[in-house]
This record gives sequence, C-alpha cells and structure tokens, in this order.
Amino acid sequence: MKENAIILVGAGGHERSVADAATDAGYNVLGAIDRNDSPVQSLACLPVIGNDDDVADLASEALFINCIGQTADATLRRKISCRLSGCGVSFGTVIARDAYISSSAKIGEGTVILHRAVVNANASIGAHCIVNTGAIIEHDTIVEAFCHISTGAILNGGVRVGEGCMIGSGAIIKHGVSICADTVIGAGATVISNITEPGTYVGIPAKCKK
Repeated sequence: MKENAIILVGAGGHERSVADAATDAGYNVLGAIDRNDSPVQSLACLPVIGNDDDVADLASEALFINCIGQTADATLRRKISCRLSGCGVSFGTVIARDAYISSSAKIGEGTVILHRAVVNANASIGAHCIVNTGAIIEHDTIVEAFCHISTGAILNGGVRVGEGCMIGSGAIIKHGVSICADTVIGAGATVISNITEPGTYVGIPAKCKK
C-alpha cells in the first residue's frame, strides 16, 4: 500500500471537499472512483481512476473513503460501505488540519471531519460519519455510524445521535438529548427533548414534520 494514500469513492461536491481537506492534511489522494452506471468525469485536480468493477484491484493500493454525500437517507452510504468492505477494502479517516479533536475523543473508520469542526473531550464519532465544516460535537456526546452532522450544527454535551441521522446546518441539540436512528433534524432547528420516533423534525423547538 502506498504511504498515506487514499482513494475517494463517489463524485460530487462532498468528494471535492474531502479531497481538499485530505490533501491539506498531507494525505496522498490518488484519485476518485465513480459508479459504473454514471458518466466518468475528471474533477479538478482529482482524476477518476476507475469504477465499481475496479475496487477489488485497487484495494491494496490505498485506504478508501466513502464520499457519497448524505442529504437525508443514509441507506446509500451504508450500501456503498458494505460493498467496499466485501471487496477487501480498508477504510481511512480524514481529519482536516484546522479541525480540533480532543485527545480523549474516539473517531471511527471512514469518518471525515472537515475544516474548523470541534470534537471535544470524551466524544465518540462512529464509522463512516461526516462532521462538516464548523460543526461542534461537545463533551461526552455519542454520534453513531453513518451520521451527517452538517455545517455549523451544535451538539451539546452528553447528546446521543442514533445511526444514520442527518443533523441539518445550524441545528442545535440541547445537552443530554437523545435522537433515535434514521432521523432528520432540519436546518436551524433546536431540539430540546428526546426524539424516539424517526422522522423529519423542524422548527424551534423542533417538531415532527407531518
């Protein structure tokens, strides 16, 4: 395996953001893999080096990062990560150089933490998560696998976010609140009590959108 090498999976805006953060942090980004049912297009400074059929052959060349963006439903990100695992891929972790990660925090494989994000003391971020630009994960908070914490979202201390959740840009989650799996919190929403049923929650305080 090439030293510090990473291959990104899934073309799009999120992939370009990950490539930027990874390169700035000193990773050797070899290129991108696009789906074999999508047009193969070269991105600026990031060549497309293969498709789905090439994953097994490239598995020994680098660590992989699943860069399929998540707007709400995490199903596709789960599916892609499972497929990559079945091809013998090992996953890397990308942490932007200007992000702050506490020495007592835990970060799962395949997770991406972008510029100026904060992950504070004893926080735990699961596998294949996105912690986007400027997001704040406070002390003792647990974010389970396949979550997307969007730009500028704030998860206060002791929060628990279940697998596959999407926390929208600028959302605020009150200290100690738990959110069940596969829930969407809308941009700018404020969650002040536990959420036990999946759905889309918006507003201040956040309520389920019918």
